[in-house]
Amino acid sequence: MGQYKGVRTAFNMIASIAVFFGFKTGVFSLTSPVKVTFVIAAASLVNRMVAKRTVIKKETGSAVWKVKPDLHKQA
Repeated sequence: MGQYKGVRTAFNMIASIAVFFGFKTGVFSLTSPVKVTFVIAAASLVNRMVAKRTVIKKETGSAVWKVKPDLHKQA
């Protein structure tokens, strides 16, 4: 659990530094007609949804969104 949190923290720091320098250098701007940050976020969301659907299709043989039972949960 600790290693997971460490990796997560590292990627959060990298992302925040990228956003800071993106705004500082003018790559990201909230005054431009097209908001690049939101376009990147939307593309990332669509990419994640397609990837998740592909994994579910490989595991279940069906492209239907299914909730997997928690196998580690003890009743």
